[in-house]
Amino acid sequence: MPSLAQVTAYLQAHQLERHLSELVALCVDESVPQPLARIAAELAARASDRSVEFDYVALVADLKQLLHAQPSLAPLCMRLSWHDAGMYSIVMGDGKPNAALRFTESGEGAFEENKSLADVVRVLAPLKAKYPAISHADLWALAANVALEFMGGPKVTTRFGRVDAASAAESVASAKGRLPEAERNAEHLREVFRSKGFSDREIVAFTGRHTVGEFDEGLGFSGRWTSSPLLFDNSFYIELLRKQWRPQTLQHSQRIQMVDAEGSAAMMLIDYALLDDPSFRPIVERYATDLPRFLADFASVWVKMQELGCSGLRLHPQSLEYASSCCIPTEWAELPLKRRSEYNHDTTRYTFELPGEQALQLPVCASLLVQAPSSSNFEWSGQIEERPYTPISSTDFVGSFELLVKRYEGGTVSQYLHSLHLGSMVKFRHTAHELHVQFPFEGKATFSLICAGTGITPMFQILVKLMTNPGDEREVVLLYGSKSVQDILLKDELADLVRKYPSRLRVVHVVGNRPTEASPKGWVSTPTYMAESGWIDEEKIAKYAYPPSADTLVCVCGPSPVYDSLCGPREQPSLREGSILHLLGYSLDMVAKI
Repeated sequence: MPSLAQVTAYLQAHQLERHLSELVALCVDESVPQPLARIAAELAARASDRSVEFDYVALVADLKQLLHAQPSLAPLCMRLSWHDAGMYSIVMGDGKPNAALRFTESGEGAFEENKSLADVVRVLAPLKAKYPAISHADLWALAANVALEFMGGPKVTTRFGRVDAASAAESVASAKGRLPEAERNAEHLREVFRSKGFSDREIVAFTGRHTVGEFDEGLGFSGRWTSSPLLFDNSFYIELLRKQWRPQTLQHSQRIQMVDAEGSAAMMLIDYALLDDPSFRPIVERYATDLPRFLADFASVWVKMQELGCSGLRLHPQSLEYASSCCIPTEWAELPLKRRSEYNHDTTRYTFELPGEQALQLPVCASLLVQAPSSSNFEWSGQIEERPYTPISSTDFVGSFELLVKRYEGGTVSQYLHSLHLGSMVKFRHTAHELHVQFPFEGKATFSLICAGTGITPMFQILVKLMTNPGDEREVVLLYGSKSVQDILLKDELADLVRKYPSRLRVVHVVGNRPTEASPKGWVSTPTYMAESGWIDEEKIAKYAYPPSADTLVCVCGPSPVYDSLCGPREQPSLREGSILHLLGYSLDMVAKI
């Protein structure tokens, strides 16, 4: 059993003394009885708040000043963040970023792969002292992202809340199987990153980090990957494809690496192996000719890497400038209408073409804004209308995306879209997702998706992502309200998902135009859905949804009356007292208004 001094040291290292005090206060406050799950959720929320109690703007400015003074630190900052988070393995079940490698006497800090990082840890230490509220692991992640942008790479947003290791004892036992070995082949690379949940495309995109930096001489290698090691672009792929490479055995270490004829660049054997793999090589060729696609894909997988195994991360309020991998810009862009087909009596499926062979890459729960002229005859009158729509097609689908649009009487945008002919140009831009808890919804094990009408479209995106995410076994129930059986959208697609994932997904269709409407004739449950009638009310949610707990999330989307009755207006971040979800015992951190 640890001594009192050890417990005290642990609490201080993790900044948990106040949390413990508040937990005790909550437990003894008999005037406000709360279940333990509610106490735990409240404590987690307070800890999350404290993870951003520092001056973000000032810290970023200090990091930029440091990089301007010592530009060679930039690639090392990226490597530090990568080696901190890269120890994570789904298979082994541990290794999340916790700054354990700052302890150099043993554990991760003593691994051969990490010894060269001690200097950058030392350089960043004064900033940790200046901003004590930020953890070492969060500081390293932020420093890496500032460094990435400093070198011309994409701007990515950092989320905070990583918890530091208190000692080297919290290190993983070995880097073997967690970090790729330089002299191995493509299958080894795939094996290492599959253990982190990476696809082939993500593996190749992440390897593009080698466009900056130099080899770790402490491991016996020498050289740099590209001729511009402080410029983040797609040079790694270009040089990998264009140059003539030959193996070289280094005399001082007997390590083998690839070098080019001019001697200006080098590659690891595992880098060169990308060219021999039939899945990896086409992606290399694509990135060599498409810098924007590479930067977008790298931004996405880089953030994924930094958050491996983490839960409860949150954005700093001062950093809410939105960054996304979406190929449609935040400024208006015109796209042609490629196909249209009538879905039912008042809903149409529209397919819009994307330039080149691009994939939409819109984050889950994000939407696209569509612009329409405000006049009734659709002629420009100096005013415009905008409406957000969530695509129903996979964000990875290449060349186009699909919208499902219900026509509303007096609905300017929906009527405008309905008037268009094939080939018509429509203005789009993407807008930020507004969930405070975003995919992959870390810390949540079960999901209750409650929606009505076209509110099904973002829920469908969540469903598809959760069901198809490699290694994800979390469970979902969908309660979907429609006015009539004919009004149910994506019914066949939902049924297909249930057939494919019967142990993880349940679908409840609630049909009715009034709260207590009788079931339509022939409206019965089937193997792919439960049939209910009326409205989605307290009784149905209690019957089908997962009960309140810290590891469940209820997502709500639909017309204003749906929000009002279930959780309170969408534009209000709070959970309305007296709303259905509040009465059922859910707390704010268990509910997401989409």
